[in-house]
This record gives sequence, C-alpha cells and structure tokens, in this order.
Amino acid sequence: MKVDYHIHTSLCGHAKGEMREYVEAAIEAGIEKMGFSDHTPLYHLPLQLRDPGLAMDEAQMAGYVDSVLALKEEYQGQIKIALGFEADYIPGYEEELERILNLFPVDYIYGSIHFLGDWAFDSPYQRERYKQWDPDTLYDLYFKTLCEAAKSGFFDILAHPDLIKKFDYWPSGPLEPRWQRAAEAFKEGGVAIELNSSGWHREVGQAYPHPSFLEHCFAAGVPATFGSDAHSPGEVGRDWQRAVETLHSAGYRQIATFTGRSVELVPLGYKPEQSSGE
Repeated sequence: MKVDYHIHTSLCGHAKGEMREYVEAAIEAGIEKMGFSDHTPLYHLPLQLRDPGLAMDEAQMAGYVDSVLALKEEYQGQIKIALGFEADYIPGYEEELERILNLFPVDYIYGSIHFLGDWAFDSPYQRERYKQWDPDTLYDLYFKTLCEAAKSGFFDILAHPDLIKKFDYWPSGPLEPRWQRAAEAFKEGGVAIELNSSGWHREVGQAYPHPSFLEHCFAAGVPATFGSDAHSPGEVGRDWQRAVETLHSAGYRQIATFTGRSVELVPLGYKPEQSSGE
C-alpha cells in the first residue's frame, strides 16, 4: 500500500500548483491513498498578525473542504483521496483549536509544532533566535510540547515529530530519553507517528523523525504513516522507497491509513529487491 497523507495546497500561501495537479502526480507516482492536509488558520494569533503566507484563513476552509471532496468523487476508482488538516498545537489555546477542528468532519488531523511561544522556529527568517537558547533547554521545551500535543486528544498523527532539528541544531545531552518519553506519549494518546521525507531535503539532511526515534515508537506500539509534506505536485510521494526501507529497518511491517478519524493498518509492502542501496 503506497500512501502519502501530507500534501498541501496553494491555500496555505507557501505551496504552488493546482489541487488537481497534486492528484495527477499522486496517480503517476503509484499512490493508492493520498490525503490533503493543509494548514488550519493560525488561531493563536490576532487576526491582523496572521500571515497569509503560512496558513489559510477561516473563510477559506469551506472551499478547501469542498474542493477535496469534489476531487475525491471525481477520481473515485483511480485513487482514494482523504480529507485532512494540519493544525499547530499551541498550549493555552485548546478551546480555539477545538472549535476550528470541529468545523468540518475529516478523515484525519495532523498535529504539528512550528511555534514555541511567539517564535516560528522552523522559519529561515527566524533561525537567529536559536542563538538565544541553551540547546538542552530548547529541546526539553520542544519535546515537552510534543508530548502534550500527543496526549491532547486533538490529533490522529504527529507531523515531522522532531522538526526542531531542521537547521541541524542539536542538544549536548542524549536524545534517547526524550525519544522514549515521546514514544510513550504517542502510545498513551493513541496517535501515529509520521515518517516525513522532507527532512532529507533540509539542512539537517535527515528525515523526520530520527531513525532511533522511530525505533522507540515501534517498540512502544505506535503506528506509523508516511507524508512527503508536498508543497508542489512534483514532491508528492517523494522518497517513498527510501521511507519504506527506513520504516522496515525500524521494525514496521504495516503502515497506518485513515478514514473518518479511524486508523487501519495495512501491509507496508517492503520489497528488498527494490532497495535503493542506502
């Protein structure tokens, strides 16, 4: 089963291409199940501070849902299309997050962390702020927030779960205790972990999550799924075979798929003869 659940649209303001082009690209790539999961509004910010280049606004959400459902019907029999959102977890704003997520019935919700306080830490325009932090303190805060998100009950999948490493910025202490705590929180919260291939194309040069983090999740009984984090049609399904090999090496033999907020595990489909030789 070849899946890709992390696909954006131009509505988020930082992706390009028409939604139909993403579907056609997925079919061309042999994807059997795809999911659109564009960014929900930046609900934690005042309206005047919500950057249209980072997420759709609330007025666009209905049109986004209608477009995904129309494509789902049009391409029935060619590819299965799921409807999702990617929503930031911001401690202290749970009521507004719940309101946003309850506006439409969906197949799954990605939870993600892009902000620590007012800092968009994955933005290249704000990377200088890393210098203001003790690395160990920063990683502790990030993983604390990740664990809270996992146990919040809002999400089905946690996206790019160690995004804090994007700019190859690391703590001095061991990461294993943080990975273990996160894996336990994922299991407790009933969420899946995403193997997000976009990290292979970032400064860190490593998929999200780290392979050892993925192993901790497998050992804890946390299901895994795949997302390319596509922001253009050509990125749909990117690095699928490499991702399958990574999942298989971590112990996974099944991959999670989603319908109506319910998870189903299907065979991963690992074929050693197709190995990329990584």
